[in-house]
Amino acid sequence: MTKLLFKPGFRIDTKDVLAILLGGAGAWYMAPVDEFLALVIALSLGHFFLFCNVFRLARPRELAWAVFFVVLCSCQITLGKPGVLAVLLCTLVATVIVIGAQMRDPAYHGVDWQRINPKLPDWWKNQYQSKV
Repeated sequence: MTKLLFKPGFRIDTKDVLAILLGGAGAWYMAPVDEFLALVIALSLGHFFLFCNVFRLARPRELAWAVFFVVLCSCQITLGKPGVLAVLLCTLVATVIVIGAQMRDPAYHGVDWQRINPKLPDWWKNQYQSKV
């Protein structure tokens, strides 16, 4: 069994920087072609960074947000509804909900975890180190 290292808090590595640069270039390239698609790329990229590097969301929360976002964007692209502003507002609300839920989770290990979840080291030991 692979031992998981306790490394909470903000993180970033070369792959993250590469993804941000490539995604940013893609959004910039698409802006003159399709502004909404450029916005979708930028929102996806920004949320990738927020969810994976800043707040370190659990996979089910990331996926729930992604499904919601894809449905909203698909409706906007195919039906022209609910409107770009509604997509942005609903996305913002969903983002606040999933981040808020993650920050209340005993496994929260994102930015400012020491203040928000001071019992994380004990939780980590009970979850991972006792099973090694």
